[in-house]
Amino acid sequence: MDIRTDFAWRIRAEIRSAVNLPYNRTTDSQLPSSYVEFGWAAQSHNDLNQPENARSATIDANRFPVWNNELIYYPPKNVTTLDGFLIFFLRDRYASRPLQRFTIPLSAFKPFHPIHLVLLF
Repeated sequence: MDIRTDFAWRIRAEIRSAVNLPYNRTTDSQLPSSYVEFGWAAQSHNDLNQPENARSATIDANRFPVWNNELIYYPPKNVTTLDGFLIFFLRDRYASRPLQRFTIPLSAFKPFHPIHLVLLF
């Protein structure tokens, strides 16, 4: 991506930690192996396109994971305006459904104005 000509927007998310995640009954230890994944979608109910997502590291077998990751997400090349939705997922590697899903409309963001969100599910 050439930022001088192709830049539309980007999101920097700092993923800190999770508290008291549910047990996972599919593993021997019954502890979740969790990660955070997010990306852009045109509609709030859409699923994400896997190759374009930003994803944190996976913390294995821990109900209180600490990531302290900073993820930078660039939109797909066909997205040139600040519209659509950012969709965040808290996932367990061994579960088919996400533990939590959180959707934010991009219209809520203003360029160069940081937003500090603490998501409590």
